[in-house]
Amino acid sequence: LLWERIMQAGEAFGIRPASPSAIRRIEAGLLSYGADANERDTPFHLNLGRLVNLQGDFDFIGKSALQKVAARGVDRCLAGLVIDGPPLAAPLVRWWNALDDNGARIGKIRSAVYSPLLQKNIAMAMLALPYTKIAAVINLQTEYGETRRATVVPLPFVSHKTR
Repeated sequence: LLWERIMQAGEAFGIRPASPSAIRRIEAGLLSYGADANERDTPFHLNLGRLVNLQGDFDFIGKSALQKVAARGVDRCLAGLVIDGPPLAAPLVRWWNALDDNGARIGKIRSAVYSPLLQKNIAMAMLALPYTKIAAVINLQTEYGETRRATVVPLPFVSHKTR
């Protein structure tokens, strides 16, 4: 009901539903399925393991699989990055590879954008676990073969208290 009333009231102004701002979403560390998370990721890969209760006397689809992942641990994890260099021209630069100092692929950018609030290029990347330590420096290879340096930082980039 509320939705319909808002849409009717805004009809004369051309109001339409829209998605959230990509910049604010990434600043807040909010995940977008298909961009930042996919069917191969578990809550443990996305730093959301604290939200999974595997100890309760109840069952749910995927519980045994998640128990195995929790016991084994993960080999990769979502990390925040600050990317050196000039502002990114376009948001959501997903095709960049993360590389170690020897040029071996250690992960991939999931979402990236220039943040006017922080005046920095920021990204969320799925990285091999050894490279997710805060302050670690990695290389990023752009779609044009350019290399940029990036530093691992905590997520979210901006807390709700900042705004």
